[in-house]
Amino acid sequence: MSFDPANCVNTGGDYNLDGENNDRPSAVANHIHVSHDQWADGFNLPENFFFAPCLGCVSNLGRNTFLGPGYWNVDTSIFKNFKLRERFNLQFRAEAFNVFNHTNFQLGVNDLNCSCFGQAGGTAPPRNLQFGLKLLF
Repeated sequence: MSFDPANCVNTGGDYNLDGENNDRPSAVANHIHVSHDQWADGFNLPENFFFAPCLGCVSNLGRNTFLGPGYWNVDTSIFKNFKLRERFNLQFRAEAFNVFNHTNFQLGVNDLNCSCFGQAGGTAPPRNLQFGLKLLF
């Protein structure tokens, strides 16, 4: 059996041709020491730092080489049922999202070819409270 490179097509980042997409790209340097703080201002990598490994090859980047912001969120709800009549109940609900109002950053650019790769691009929604009444019959 011979290898025909014309039939090896990279679709969706499957560089090692194992049938799974989203393989890691290779990098110009294989010893990268990035800190968790660098994502705030971007990693400031040189142009063409990342490249696709040859088809059938494994990349030289380790798993979780580039760290992004953590995500921490607490949602909660409480409710109280009030019996109005035999067939009617009133339910009061109080719901809170991101209770502790923790700032969760989002990555803005996830394009490996952009110089602003990994830079923070916004925040997730702040604390949100909502109240409601529900008539059950």
